Amino acid sequence: MRPSSRVIRGGFLVLLAGCGSVAPEQPDAGGADSGDGDSAPDSGGDGGQTSPYLEPRYLPDICDQLATLPSLEITTTASFDTNLDASCTGGVVAQLEKPDICVVRYGTFTLDDAKTLTVTGSRALAIVTDGDLQIVGTLDAAAHAGANGPGGGTRSSGGISTGSNAAAKGGGGAGFRQIGGDGGSATQNGGGAAGGPALSANGLASLIGGPKSDGGGGGAVTLISCRGAVVVSGTIGVGGGGGIAGFDVISGPSLGEIAGYGGGAGGQVLLQGLDVRVTGSLFANGGGGGSGAPANDLAGDPGDDGSFSSTSCTAGGVRSPGGAGGKGGCGANPQSGQAPSSSTATTPGGGGGSAGFLFVYVPEGVTPTLLPAEVSPALSPTLIAPTRR
Repeated sequence: MRPSSRVIRGGFLVLLAGCGSVAPEQPDAGGADSGDGDSAPDSGGDGGQTSPYLEPRYLPDICDQLATLPSLEITTTASFDTNLDASCTGGVVAQLEKPDICVVRYGTFTLDDAKTLTVTGSRALAIVTDGDLQIVGTLDAAAHAGANGPGGGTRSSGGISTGSNAAAKGGGGAGFRQIGGDGGSATQNGGGAAGGPALSANGLASLIGGPKSDGGGGGAVTLISCRGAVVVSGTIGVGGGGGIAGFDVISGPSLGEIAGYGGGAGGQVLLQGLDVRVTGSLFANGGGGGSGAPANDLAGDPGDDGSFSSTSCTAGGVRSPGGAGGKGGCGANPQSGQAPSSSTATTPGGGGGSAGFLFVYVPEGVTPTLLPAEVSPALSPTLIAPTRR
């Protein structure tokens, strides 16, 4: 007998239950599948062959079997930890390169309007459905300060903040879609540690989130509808974390001021389905660099976490006269950390982290509906997803 759909109303999801309540499982009336057709392949009208279904990037075999759990609707703000095995209803998939992928497998999935699902953990997140997968609320898989998003920070990127006082050099921002912003020096904007290199995410053998500098790397999320559509009318964010501010390591009259640290890179989102429709917002902006220490025994300001905005790149820390941190990457490249604004301060800011990647995969001949309310950085060109029967 097939269990009924689950409705999540609690605050923390463990096997998508945890501290919240889960609707009791009941068999369908008469023991038969009373679904709407999304939970099983169509076998009619094609000479006896089943209809095509997706062969997703990074999880090519995940759609070969139908989900054993029919549907999940998240009706309240909640959090989800990919490190908990029980939460990964479709198992944990190891990759050639870390991170592993936590697979959440259901017939359909809906994150309701005005609700936020905050995702943490060292594993990347894959939500996989047979029918439609709908994000109407907010899926937050971003890094926050030095804490990586799910599956983020498996690579380190950008030079570290070094030295103190006049010899201090700001840390470089993490690279990913773009080269990370260079850290500043005592006398030159961008004269400090180098930003990390750019990568080609689509050429990587494993699904990874954003690389980390001092700021954490944004998360790695793939949303897969094997036989239906991925529909995003809400918001998905995988921004990088802001860099730590410079500070004085020696209390008292002696000076031991160090520079700001680099921001983390935005992560990666893959939307994969027989159709994809985006009218909501997608963000993978980089974290801002931390500012330098402004004076003896004072700390600067950290960089902001990757913004959920297409019009304002993530701000670096600003604590004058210490050097300002560089802005994180968005549609524009990340900025370098700045030199101090006055001779009374000696420590510069860290560089901004790179933006991440936003991908859409659909079968050949399908034109996705890509009309986002906001997007930053720009969506990468649509890619072809193979299908199977």
